[in-house]
Amino acid sequence: PDDYSFVYGDGYFTYNVVIAPGASVGYKADASGPGWDGWYIWDMPQLGTFIVQARDEFGNALNSGGEDVVVTFYFRNSTDVVEDSVLQTNVADMNDGKYNVTYETHLAGLYMVHVRVNSEEISNSNHSLQVFPDVSIPASSFGRTSCGTEQRPCVAGEALSLTVTSADQYNNEAVVG
Repeated sequence: PDDYSFVYGDGYFTYNVVIAPGASVGYKADASGPGWDGWYIWDMPQLGTFIVQARDEFGNALNSGGEDVVVTFYFRNSTDVVEDSVLQTNVADMNDGKYNVTYETHLAGLYMVHVRVNSEEISNSNHSLQVFPDVSIPASSFGRTSCGTEQRPCVAGEALSLTVTSADQYNNEAVVG
């Protein structure tokens, strides 16, 4: 809210009028911040954060708390909610119209983030977030050969193809290089 001054009557009387925001309207609220705007995240475990700003019908930012803010992560192209064991989420009311959302995950993938304020989707809900694997480590990486089995090993002179898949400490397979 802003302070507005206006001159009343003959110019000798000046009144300061404070315009306060109205009641919260969920679909006018919005989210922003590094854990929202980044689109993709590197480094595991990933702790992301973003802010949800509650707004009134005219888009004015609320300056008090108490709204019901719910954040839900879905796996991309799915209606399956991401379980707390995969991704933990916390919403903290800052009591100034803002809600600090933090989340942490060890599972790489593409997520859809839905945010509701007072049971209404916010203006920029249904947001995608790409989480990439951490740095690959040898202990989580593995190889496959095109010859040999448990019953019969590879034989000298036979063609051998070896495929190595690198993975991070949480067994997320590398997606690049």
